[in-house]
Order: sequence, then structure tokens, then C-alpha cells
Amino acid sequence: MSATLRDIAIEAGVAESTVSRALSGHGAIADRTRLRIVEIAGRLGYSRTKRPAPESSERRGLAGVVVAALHNSFYPFLLDRIHDELDALCFDM
Repeated sequence: MSATLRDIAIEAGVAESTVSRALSGHGAIADRTRLRIVEIAGRLGYSRTKRPAPESSERRGLAGVVVAALHNSFYPFLLDRIHDELDALCFDM
């Protein structure tokens, strides 16, 4: 059985949403973190399963989050959690 995003996240010490963004090439992630995640994914044998494009009736929603100060270490943590919850509800952030 191939590795999951969760397996990679645990080993990398990051959130599953961070792993997802790193492997998809979307989102602002430090190059060092992205490279570490890609290396771990390769070592664990991660294989990305492609989901079929959603039908028009299954479109994902879109949510925006406004944050005053990203330099506060709490906000990236909070944004990862918000992303995880929105993804579970078929929303993009």
C-alpha cells in the first residue's frame, strides 16, 4: 500500500494540507519545506491518485480568509486547520 498524505505529514512534521499544497505545487510553501516533503514522499512510495474533474453539479466552493499579520506564528497554524476543514467540505481556500 502506498503512503498517504498523513504518513508524509507525520514524518515531515507538518499538516496534511501543507503536504497537499507542496505536492500539487500550489500555495506558498518554503522551498526547503517543499523539497523535504517531496523527498519523503518519494522515499515512502507516495503515488498521487488523480481525481476526475468534478461535474458542474459537484463544483467546489471557494472561501477566502483575511489575516492581518502572517508574521505571527499562530496564523499559519490556524490557516492550515481552516484549509483542512474547508477541503473536507469541498471548498478551496
